Amino acid sequence: MTMLESLAMEVPVIASDLGGAAEAIIPSKTGYLVNPGDIKALADVLRACLSNPDNAKMGAQGRQRVQQLFTRKAMLRKYTELLFDVATTGRKPINLAATCRNTIRNVAMGLRIIYLRAWGHRIADSANVSFSAFLDKTNPKGISIGRYTLIAREAMILSHDYTRTLHAETSIGDYCLIGARSIVLPGISIGDHVVIGAGSVVTRDIPPNNLVAGNPARVIRQINTGVYGKILTN
Repeated sequence: MTMLESLAMEVPVIASDLGGAAEAIIPSKTGYLVNPGDIKALADVLRACLSNPDNAKMGAQGRQRVQQLFTRKAMLRKYTELLFDVATTGRKPINLAATCRNTIRNVAMGLRIIYLRAWGHRIADSANVSFSAFLDKTNPKGISIGRYTLIAREAMILSHDYTRTLHAETSIGDYCLIGARSIVLPGISIGDHVVIGAGSVVTRDIPPNNLVAGNPARVIRQINTGVYGKILTN
């Protein structure tokens, strides 16, 4: 997952050639693979990466690979093929129950996005909206949610105020996390890479790359985030 998050952020990845790393990393195209325990090879690859003028191109190719093979739709297709294979051949893979659960959840989440779009909400394909989250349906076209953003349990995103007869544009950027039971008031703009702490009430615009919390929500510190608002340490 960490590799995919980095690739989605257009960051070339250096990894040991273990497990499924080779599925995501194409050597010298989306990143670098080294044999486990080969310290000299790792040092050589680090030097090559630091001096490579094509890192930006590699990053773009990495993001393209994630979009082609590891999106919700792509993973759903793979899960469906796996389940069909199990049903027709009798093969019993390990963790079949978990695979089925994740498949059903992914399907349901996709249907949730379709349902909200039918109301008029503007939501990116890669966004995730909890089933218990509330998105204003009085002015649904006033809500926009960006790529790889997560709206957590029982969060409320509002785009109208009955008392002021107000219909407003409420926008949430890319790579954000709106914490559980937080409230975003009508007309608020939240920039990219923002995390809203659980239970917060957002009463004013939030610039990009900030962690905010409280009632009213205040900036705690600057951050950078990956997919679904995961705070990056570097």
